Amino acid sequence: MRTDFFDRDGSVEFARAFTQIQNAIGDEAEQLGLFWGARFSGIVDTPHIQLLAEHDLGARECLKIFRKNGDQLQPVWDEASRRVKPFNG
Repeated sequence: MRTDFFDRDGSVEFARAFTQIQNAIGDEAEQLGLFWGARFSGIVDTPHIQLLAEHDLGARECLKIFRKNGDQLQPVWDEASRRVKPFNG
């Protein structure tokens, strides 16, 4: 699971506010155990936030869980929720 956010406006005032918001979101994401792209080495991707690899639930694994449970989506959501539970308190 990944998310990105970006500035569409481009005004100086918006850019300042956007940077403050982006940094606050990034700081909070890290406190929750997520990875913030501002920490990338090389090309920094400040708007990027993602689960760490150990919590990732890829498409193949989702499909496997889905098929194993009679093409039911709920078990996929249950597994995703189990993996992010540490972030939910």
